[in-house]
Amino acid sequence: MNGKDYLCLNLEKYLNNKGTTSEDDMKNGNLSIGNSSLPEKNVLLNTEFSYKNIPFFISKKDYFDNIELEGQKLTFKPLPITAIHILGVSSNGDYFEPIHFVRNNEVVNSEIFFLTDFLSSEPAFRDEPAIQCKYLHTQSGINNYYKPTIWYDCIRFDQSIEVDGLQLEDNPFIHIFAISLEYTC
Repeated sequence: MNGKDYLCLNLEKYLNNKGTTSEDDMKNGNLSIGNSSLPEKNVLLNTEFSYKNIPFFISKKDYFDNIELEGQKLTFKPLPITAIHILGVSSNGDYFEPIHFVRNNEVVNSEIFFLTDFLSSEPAFRDEPAIQCKYLHTQSGINNYYKPTIWYDCIRFDQSIEVDGLQLEDNPFIHIFAISLEYTC
């Protein structure tokens, strides 16, 4: 086992927030307290894409396209992961939270992930800009002043850890659009 592979987590059943909108429904955005949103034509939805040679998949199902943290437990087949790659944003500030790595319903590790506010042009932490939008959708229309960003953060492990789930915290100001697990094979 010396190779690596990736698993793009299917987040469909955990989606609970509308962070991207079209020009026709921008009044339905819910990424911030002011109900702003990202223009969906600037975000690759329901198709696999790569950032830093890491595959990601942002699901849009029905109305929702991201996870607003509410203590969700994400489950998947057991994997010996070496890293977790996250695409997401904070809103109304820059935030960080622990993410708990679970095996057989027990937390085996916890680490902190960081996401800068989506309206910031520079990272507040170690995260990096992954998707840059050309403008912002607001309740009153398109705002060309802001160029919102979906940020990338990564947590690496010195040795692989066998996990079959992730436990999120409860923070309504953190939104996760995609998670990819890097694992040994």
